[in-house]
Amino acid sequence: AETDVTDYFLETRRAAFGRDLILRLGTQPLPSDSLLAEDGAWRGVSVRLDDPDGQSDVLGFALHPAEASGRRNLTGLEDPDARIAGVAGHAFPLANAGLRADILALTGRAPLASGDAGRVSGAAVRLSGPLSFGDLGQDIGDYAVDYALSETHDTAGPARAAAWQAEAAVALLPQSNGATMELRLSASRIEADFFTPLNPDLIANERRLGAEVLYQSDEWQVRLAAAQARSNIAGDPRQPTDQFRDLTLDASFSPYVFTGGFLNGITFYGSAYAEDQRRLDTPAGGPPPDDFRLRGISLGMDRFQPDHSWAVGVAVDWLDDRSGRDGTERRQRVQAAYAFTPDDLTTLTLNAELGERKGAFGTLNDMTLETSLAFPIVPDLWSAHVEAGAIRTDAPGGTGAYFGAELKRDLSPATSILLRADYAEGAKADPLSPGQGWVLGLGLRHEFGSGGQ
Repeated sequence: AETDVTDYFLETRRAAFGRDLILRLGTQPLPSDSLLAEDGAWRGVSVRLDDPDGQSDVLGFALHPAEASGRRNLTGLEDPDARIAGVAGHAFPLANAGLRADILALTGRAPLASGDAGRVSGAAVRLSGPLSFGDLGQDIGDYAVDYALSETHDTAGPARAAAWQAEAAVALLPQSNGATMELRLSASRIEADFFTPLNPDLIANERRLGAEVLYQSDEWQVRLAAAQARSNIAGDPRQPTDQFRDLTLDASFSPYVFTGGFLNGITFYGSAYAEDQRRLDTPAGGPPPDDFRLRGISLGMDRFQPDHSWAVGVAVDWLDDRSGRDGTERRQRVQAAYAFTPDDLTTLTLNAELGERKGAFGTLNDMTLETSLAFPIVPDLWSAHVEAGAIRTDAPGGTGAYFGAELKRDLSPATSILLRADYAEGAKADPLSPGQGWVLGLGLRHEFGSGGQ
């Protein structure tokens, strides 16, 4: 038998230095916004001082700088080649000014961009707040400025690099208007050797400019965004130079109809986008270009009522491969969902999805059907949850099916016993039973109170 553990934490709180002192083992979120760390959580240990008034929050941590699950590395500190320590926090240093300062500093060992483990360190600061205008200090927007440094040491030697990002938004309509519209501008520059294990998806060696207009009213929301980026920002003659561009338009319309009928509770939405990548320069012996042009459009609607809801949507994408590898294809997909909730304890859901891909490989079709039912057997004592689904596809290895049933016995408002049985096969097979088979589980669930003692 094997146990799968994903997110967990144990913590204790007490008063210290006029603040809340929090000791935590397990999944660790960081109380700061920074280029050094994405929005996420990692396994580790921490000591935290949190101001009850929200004016400051400081965390000292040691953690595993990658995803970890299962029983291995429960503490997050068991792998010496993947262990990061540091301090993170934020504060409002000026009273009544709205200025927020975020800091993050880290050091340790982690897998680097080369794939080898090595020493890494970094430090970052972020300043953000409202933009004010006039003697009355009326807010007309907001701003944020980020700056970060990183240093790595691997077999090739040390590498130091910097990254910065800035954005600002200004209101285009007065606050007294029934609608809002804002313009947001952004710019960033990430040097070639910049690396942080807590934000590995950050694209290095790139500069980017972006602009976005957002309009919101009681019935409409429209967003238009454009961005352009360029690689090889240092102009290294040994590296290829690519240009990236994307344009997105999103819109939704929710008519305010309270007298019943089809339009009551309905929302219409649509989206269109365009992306392309173009090689500007290829050095002698350099990699071939990955040029492409991607276009897409989606339309749909959903409707929410007190006892049921539904949604339907369709999306079509066209990929024009301009690299000469004949990867051009078209994808189209139709989705539908329905939920029925006759009372607070009973929910029935139905989901269906049909897709098609056409390209040089031919035509691939797929279909997904899923359903679930949660219902009480004896209210406040026994309840059950049943789910099932199937995937059928022309793609090799993509077909599968699953069934699951869970029986829950409440021992108290915070404690329950759960008995679960799952069967799966093919692409939906559980890692504990490869190919096909049953997985049985018995568990005790307890929800701790907000006191956190």
